Amino acid sequence: MQEAGRSDDQRYRTVLREIAVKWSHEEVYYKVAFDALHSLWLLGEPRKFFLENVRKEKEHKWLTYYSIHVLSYDIDEDTLQALERMGTEASDEHVKGNLRYAKHVLYLRGELAKQRNARAKAAFLVQYCGAGFTALSGWTIEENEPTSSLTQEAVWARIEMARLLLQDRRAVQAAIDSVEFDRVFSIDFTLRYREYIRQTVAEAAYFLAQEQRRQAGAVQQAPRSKK
Repeated sequence: MQEAGRSDDQRYRTVLREIAVKWSHEEVYYKVAFDALHSLWLLGEPRKFFLENVRKEKEHKWLTYYSIHVLSYDIDEDTLQALERMGTEASDEHVKGNLRYAKHVLYLRGELAKQRNARAKAAFLVQYCGAGFTALSGWTIEENEPTSSLTQEAVWARIEMARLLLQDRRAVQAAIDSVEFDRVFSIDFTLRYREYIRQTVAEAAYFLAQEQRRQAGAVQQAPRSKK
């Protein structure tokens, strides 16, 4: 399903919304709802859509849960405050836990802002970029990442690294090259781990480029005001 998100084909948005709602009722395959919501995020779905889903906790628990997850990718103070207001009415512990994760990502944003230069920022971010590279994934780099690698802080960190890549490519490369995997494993695992991080940051950079193209297109299509 993530191929739909990566395609930048806006025609997928309607069916992805339908899938997210329908599969959020599932007790076994509810993560399909996450795949749909993540793809919608890749396609540039406005925050308003995800915030509206958060209000539907009683009817669609997993729709609420995963909408909070996606909003946490690029959380800001205003969005967190809106989530916290809605969270005062939340009764499900999973939903409450994800609200705490959103707050944690905003805390990380604050810590990133304290870093004094590009090298320090890259060294801080690289700690969070490698989620998903585990024995469960077979220590491999898959074309489509497993859902487990799309944690809130990981996606956030990869996006910030992609932004930093535009400013100081050497700082980002140095941070990745300095990463070491668990010393119990061979150097081969460390090299694979570094390549995995490079791939995830490259994917984030591709997402940012798509987002910029969409924004530029929206500006061009906007009607000009008459003087």
